[in-house]
Amino acid sequence: MTKKFRIFATNFKTNHFTRQTMKKTIAIAIAAFCCITANAQEINAVVTRQGTTNKNCYQLSSQPSVVFGEDNTITVKEGETTKEEYTLSESNTLTVLFGSAISNEVNAEDLEVAYPIYIMNNGKLTVSGTMANANAEDLVIEDGGQLSFDAGTANAIVKKTIAGYNDGNGNWYLVASPIASTDAPAGMIDETADNYDLYIFNQSSSDGLEWNNYKVQPFNIGGQNGYLYAHKNGTTLVFDGQLNPTANAKNLEYDGTAEFAGFNLIGNPFTCDAYIDRDFYRMNDEGTELIADVADAEIAPCEGVFVQAQGTGESVTFTPSATPATRSLPAATVALTLSQGRSAAAIDRAIVRLGEGDVLGKLMLNADGTRLYIPQNGKDYAAVSTNSSSGEIPVSFKAAKNGSYTITVNVENADLNYLHLVDNLTGNDVDLLGSEGDVARNVSTYTFDAKTSDYASRFKLVFGVKDETSEASENFAYISNGEIIVSNEGRATLQVIDVQGRIVSSEEINGECRISTNGLTAGVYILNLNGKTQKIVVE
Repeated sequence: MTKKFRIFATNFKTNHFTRQTMKKTIAIAIAAFCCITANAQEINAVVTRQGTTNKNCYQLSSQPSVVFGEDNTITVKEGETTKEEYTLSESNTLTVLFGSAISNEVNAEDLEVAYPIYIMNNGKLTVSGTMANANAEDLVIEDGGQLSFDAGTANAIVKKTIAGYNDGNGNWYLVASPIASTDAPAGMIDETADNYDLYIFNQSSSDGLEWNNYKVQPFNIGGQNGYLYAHKNGTTLVFDGQLNPTANAKNLEYDGTAEFAGFNLIGNPFTCDAYIDRDFYRMNDEGTELIADVADAEIAPCEGVFVQAQGTGESVTFTPSATPATRSLPAATVALTLSQGRSAAAIDRAIVRLGEGDVLGKLMLNADGTRLYIPQNGKDYAAVSTNSSSGEIPVSFKAAKNGSYTITVNVENADLNYLHLVDNLTGNDVDLLGSEGDVARNVSTYTFDAKTSDYASRFKLVFGVKDETSEASENFAYISNGEIIVSNEGRATLQVIDVQGRIVSSEEINGECRISTNGLTAGVYILNLNGKTQKIVVE
């Protein structure tokens, strides 16, 4: 029976959460006409012979190492035992004619695979010309390995490791296929149906369920689409077939009447890191929440991401990492990443682009999750853009549980003289470009305590070029003899805001005014005078 469930803007529900290796035989060789540039950092080929087949199969050792010896000799070792020796040519080029493994960066021109090649975790093979491989089993890309090539026909086996779950929470994956065909990968389907979950996303599903169970067999995986997947015991997805050297633009769907108008789940079609020209969502490391990321951030092989179209007729083009950069320099970006306490694990992210760029609506899997977002015009966003050279942007925060949280602020391509994060609850004002942060990398952190009952309007981001002449007049109010005395010229709106973010009073003033503190309980308050703010303490 097909299972369906609904994702809400702040909710992720389903009636089905009961989601119930490898001896590496390395048989790698490259045809004699093909040379691979090699050095001690690029080639890792520790092998032991495994049998006498005509392809000279080898088994990879647990700790590969390649050592350059004297007289241009490469010594291949396993432990302390020398296995083979090979001599480099005068051009410092090694032609590999035996079992080997790529676990670092290797560059080649035209490449025709005559014997199996294994690209291991952290290995990257870049073919600047034409790639040719007829048999998928002769080109194996392990999880974490990458292959990029500009042209040709290459068949391969591509693996994606899926960690299992035990408690019904976490270890969800957004996955995609790097294979031109659309067959489901081996390892995805489990004979025990309750051991795995597979969903597709439809922003305008007729039955109101944006997430639809996709376990109807047989089914197809491909077309630059992304999928939500989980497996109880863990598995390895094995994609087998012809690789995509290039990819056409991916057309995006847009239904303006849908609650999640414009949201599309798409996937990297390449076996190397790829980029898109708009902000997107990816799954966090715990497999529990969607995390917003910036345009031009790397999207890994076999990874699916969420993007949002703002209207009909839009498309996205994935650009592989090996393609020469044709993208213009991104606008200045301020990314605020939220984590629990001082942990590095991301819970949520809000992005402000100080220049042209698409917006990204707020999308969450869990209604009860902790979230960081930007409210504008009655809607919540994960990413916004502004062309203003200075100003303020509100940043809202809601805690799922009481505790300590940290916001890490990363600034890219910014030419700003002034960037502050203001905590409206405590009055703390963090200079994000000053000594409190890492000036070289424009990274700063702010740790704070929060309660679930706190008002959402917790922060604001203040940016621009600081007016040095206004330094002496930044404080526009002071307390004297039980009165708040406000210095002002002309008409203005004055608000008094308590530590919960609630507006205690709001009034129109004309020139200097005095407000009695008799009606205020002791504590910290924020005065807002036509956008200018100041913290005061009532005793």
